[in-house]
Amino acid sequence: MATQNQRFPHEPAMTDLSRMQGFADSATSALEGRFFRPPLPEGYVPRFRLCQRLDTGLSGRLLLVCAPAGFGKSSLAVEFCQGLPSQWQNVWLGLSARDSDPGRFLERVLAGLQQFFPQLGAQAMGLLKMRQRHQPFAFEEWLEG
Repeated sequence: MATQNQRFPHEPAMTDLSRMQGFADSATSALEGRFFRPPLPEGYVPRFRLCQRLDTGLSGRLLLVCAPAGFGKSSLAVEFCQGLPSQWQNVWLGLSARDSDPGRFLERVLAGLQQFFPQLGAQAMGLLKMRQRHQPFAFEEWLEG
């Protein structure tokens, strides 16, 4: 399903991979669909000015959106990602309380990035998967490597 890029009208329409037949059946489904951007809620009011502010941060190394629960951070992130040019790859990662473990969190981040760069962090991923047996060693090795 392609969506028109409103903030970058000169860019081609984006394809939402989460809606493609068979894509969700890949290895990412083992992570409970955590990598698929949720749809915008029905009746969502676009936050054009907030998206413009996020656009100004694209030249930085990190965009951080902070607000209390229920203020629309996730919806804003969905809207912002939908408006990015098609050549901008992005990963949506849904987190749960179990992901507060640093090793589990890094494993999820790497798995998400490996959708675009399959060889990225292959050795680190192996160490992270061993963390259940040797948790301190694997995590320290990954950080130092």
